[in-house]
Amino acid sequence: MNTALIKALHQNQQKEYAVLVQGNVAAIKSCVKKNGGIFKYAYGTICSVVLNEQAIRSLAAQPNIKRIEYYENKIRPLDDTSIIKNNVLKVHNGAAPLPQAYDGSGTIFGLIDTGIDYTHPDFKDSTGKTRILWLWDQTKATATNTPQPFNYGQQWNNQEIDSGLCTHKDMYAFGHGSRVAGVAVGNGNHNPIYKGIATQSSIMCVAVNFSSNGPVILDAMHYLLEKMIPLNKPFVINLSLGDYYGSHDGKDLQAVAMDSMMANIPGRCLVAAAGNEGNTAFHLQYHLTADTNFTCMRSTTSGAFGYGLFADTNNFNHAYYTIGVYDSTHFQYKGNIGFRTVLSCLNTVKNDSIIHNGKRIGRIQTSASINNGTYELDITINPDSIGYFWTLETTGAGFFDAWDFEYVPQNALPTGLAALPRMTYYKNTDIQQTICTSYQCSKNVLTVANYNERRGFTSLGGVYSPQAGPYDTLSLSSSAGPTRDGRIKPDIAATGDNIMAAANIYLCHWNAVNYPHAGIISQDTMYMIFNGTSSAAPAASGVALLYLQKYPTATSTQIIQAITSCAKQDYYTGSALPNNNWGYGKLNGFGALTCSMTSGMPLLHNEKVILYPNPAQQQIQFLFNEETNADITIYSLLGQEVLRSHCNGTTYVLPIQSLSNGLYLYKITKENTAFAEGKFIKN
Repeated sequence: MNTALIKALHQNQQKEYAVLVQGNVAAIKSCVKKNGGIFKYAYGTICSVVLNEQAIRSLAAQPNIKRIEYYENKIRPLDDTSIIKNNVLKVHNGAAPLPQAYDGSGTIFGLIDTGIDYTHPDFKDSTGKTRILWLWDQTKATATNTPQPFNYGQQWNNQEIDSGLCTHKDMYAFGHGSRVAGVAVGNGNHNPIYKGIATQSSIMCVAVNFSSNGPVILDAMHYLLEKMIPLNKPFVINLSLGDYYGSHDGKDLQAVAMDSMMANIPGRCLVAAAGNEGNTAFHLQYHLTADTNFTCMRSTTSGAFGYGLFADTNNFNHAYYTIGVYDSTHFQYKGNIGFRTVLSCLNTVKNDSIIHNGKRIGRIQTSASINNGTYELDITINPDSIGYFWTLETTGAGFFDAWDFEYVPQNALPTGLAALPRMTYYKNTDIQQTICTSYQCSKNVLTVANYNERRGFTSLGGVYSPQAGPYDTLSLSSSAGPTRDGRIKPDIAATGDNIMAAANIYLCHWNAVNYPHAGIISQDTMYMIFNGTSSAAPAASGVALLYLQKYPTATSTQIIQAITSCAKQDYYTGSALPNNNWGYGKLNGFGALTCSMTSGMPLLHNEKVILYPNPAQQQIQFLFNEETNADITIYSLLGQEVLRSHCNGTTYVLPIQSLSNGLYLYKITKENTAFAEGKFIKN
């Protein structure tokens, strides 16, 4: 189990928990049925289920169960001329060598966010009908239109939206989701100056319940896939949401399940915002020594606060840690919980108290788990009063990463504390590896940084509103990589600061009345300023939709390759790319759709392989132009994997008699890289 689940089961044995389970799917289904739980869905070997404490412990004891994870969600939203700056205008105009103009027709934009204002004209077609095919609001009470197997929230289709039956309101975070959608797919019906990237894409939306624990993001992904796949159209899902706590390596079950949903399947791509903490020093990383190194933490409230520490098992087996405390008046050291190894609380919860002169200062709870060779040490501090400076202290040998916003930089410590001789061993936090955790760190996700789009705009009342710059430079708040395991992230940078986007109409009008001079609303009170990687990610999503209109069977790997290989470089990005700030450079929509035609980057085609007979009945034979060691995957037109095999040599025969008659797609990959694609008919 992960530490969040270990702690949750320790604190409350009565409730049911929505968890992700990795292991034998049949065994998981059997356990769920036996214990009266809920089995939602499975991707690969990862299942989403709801079980009580006793059933979870029973399941965890089975040898064919590998991992169980629970999520205490800390997900948050990651808050015109963008079609020019991202070089999309040429795509809209069909400039040579493009054979036509591209606007997202025949594609679907999947929005997982705070929701969408379905009344905004930019999300309607030319006849006034909604472009939103499905909308699920996870925050709504259970009703007759609650989607299954989730059993929470309410959903509406396009007919119900047009009939006025939808009660969803995108109000959270100033209508964050509406602005994300405006950047990606707003069609400019109300004002074409502020149109988005893929203006003719259809839309599906999930409004996330940010106050609910459990795999709500994965539920949203599964919901969208279940609605999209039967339509047989390529799609892009955008996540301008993130959590800064976690292992930052993309190995948690949620990220792994998302990989199973999206990676190397034709016509799918997942895009995520990198995060907006690039100038916040909340990352701690260092090599332990025989000296006792330490870092202070402080909470300004009397409530509990906690953080996670992550290390490869071979880097932390000889490490010792403790939690100590100083008072905030005389800066006297009041004690600690004693030095111990991570094994002291592995797969359990350990409670300690620090008592000085007979008075308890606070309670410390520790818990640890192992996932794929990585220790997670979870530390929760419950102060009995505010004002103390708590310490993370280490000695021994090893190396770790930790992320927490309660860390205090050395230059921010009070003079009396900073003057102590012990400060020689103080370890400061840094602004490296500030990217969001989980799916943002997956190699199968296009992760997007942001740069400043423009110097200002004319807002309500004709007032020119200058915006922070400098112009065209990377935003100071744009989160940086690498991932904890050393991979480059983000992948690309797009315009993210000073964007004007279609927004929640009610909130636009409310701001116009209450803050008319704030410089955040357009003159027509229908568009709102938008900043952060939240607005950069949908620009990249829009380009991915345009790419899928041109190449509808492209995989996420191919889309990411096209976008990163054909990125723009300039004075601000420099030429030392890729790096962990800009990724491969600035988003270049026209380049992504054309560089394979002009710069020699190979498209996926059949030059490297010949397939016959086609149509076929019993078997098909692949002839390669070179010795090949590769995986062959067969998909239905709905994008569902129906057959997988491995081939060696220059020829390979694949039996297909088990397939139903019809048209199929094949993808061939070598060393996780797309090699060739094509179609065949079984009859």
